[in-house]
Amino acid sequence: MMAQKTPLSESGETTSAQNYYYFIDRQHPIEYRHKEIERLIQAIRARENRLLLGLPGIGMSNLLRFLVTRTELFERDVIFAYLNCDTLAEDKADFETFFEMIAEQLYDQGLGDKSKTVAQGYERLKHLLMRVKGDPSLRIVIVVDQGDRILAAANKAFYRHLKALTDLNKRACYIFAVSPHIADLIDPDNLLFAGRRLAVGPLKEQDCANAVAEEAQRLGQKFDEAIQKRLMRLTGGHPGLLRAISSAIVEEGLNLSEPETVWVERLLGRGDIKYRCQKLWNELDQKKQTALHLLAAARPDPIAADTLVWLQEFGLVDKHGDIYRLFSPIFEGFAAAQDIKLEPIIIVGATKDEQEKIVAGKVFKGDKEVHVTPLELRLIACLKQERKIYTKDDLIEYIYDDKIQEEGISDHRIENLVRQVRNRLGDQYIKAHYGQGYEFLG
Repeated sequence: MMAQKTPLSESGETTSAQNYYYFIDRQHPIEYRHKEIERLIQAIRARENRLLLGLPGIGMSNLLRFLVTRTELFERDVIFAYLNCDTLAEDKADFETFFEMIAEQLYDQGLGDKSKTVAQGYERLKHLLMRVKGDPSLRIVIVVDQGDRILAAANKAFYRHLKALTDLNKRACYIFAVSPHIADLIDPDNLLFAGRRLAVGPLKEQDCANAVAEEAQRLGQKFDEAIQKRLMRLTGGHPGLLRAISSAIVEEGLNLSEPETVWVERLLGRGDIKYRCQKLWNELDQKKQTALHLLAAARPDPIAADTLVWLQEFGLVDKHGDIYRLFSPIFEGFAAAQDIKLEPIIIVGATKDEQEKIVAGKVFKGDKEVHVTPLELRLIACLKQERKIYTKDDLIEYIYDDKIQEEGISDHRIENLVRQVRNRLGDQYIKAHYGQGYEFLG
């Protein structure tokens, strides 16, 4: 499918329609990724830039290509320049080439006259956008896909150049798609995005059902309703996993007479599926990996609220009632099998008084000192004596002196102290055994 445009010349006159780019039509229905597409359309209508964030294999390129080819979604003229930065050769992945390729696409659609400028790169694109006249409702949208490599190397001058282009032509805006792990490095002065981010998660139910049908067609198979449902459940709507697992069930000859646990075990033994899971895993920092490992192992350790929000936002975790679960049994099995290595917690220079209680010392997490209060230090020292479950009474006896114990220490006070230490060290170090006590894992 090729998008047809009616672009404007520098004089404001309509030129003949041209095809701006070639894509294979994936035959997605018009409701495809409705939530994300609607938010992007609103941003374009308002001439607002968006930073699009998604984990590996989540289908951001498909989403962007759908957006730029479905011109019937817009009530006004929209001209797209779409650049996949992964197509730039290593020796051509510089900023001038970036601007040059965008300018070339806009010229090819009849937006401006190539013959009227000999400039290259940024100057060429600036010249083009400065001279566009005509209908003020026109939108010029620069879509940058797979932007990690070029944006990770960007300096402040690059963002100032991008901002200047939208100042020169108020019709222009940007959509940049990158991985979440570099998002905080992008646009440090908030010249472009001002916090406007859109997270892309797994496919919703209807989109996932359509994707399963597409995979069946690709493989020349007929998936019955039961197989379709199991595929949707196993993959959790993750397009990359869906593609790999669809191929695998055909090659492995899996059938519904085998329980889901057997499917998960056999599929996780395949290199292609492990590769997909590993790519997802590698995008996460240790805090998020540890949270997923704990959830996958059905351990009730509390996880920081902001971590859970992030994992839900990117579709790695769903909430069922009061229970958080990973989006896919396949990825859940992968996460549970990971060996989470915690940095050692060391107490240095501690001394004990006659009651054998820690009264001084420093706490180190790996080679970094962690500042703790005296009570927090005593809690850590108690839990680190040996690997076992300490009751709240055990902790009270170790942490507080006899006088305070006589006054009575509530369970709530111990719970607050544990919460404080978790905030210092990380949620993963102290495991709560409900109705029993606490165990130190570091």
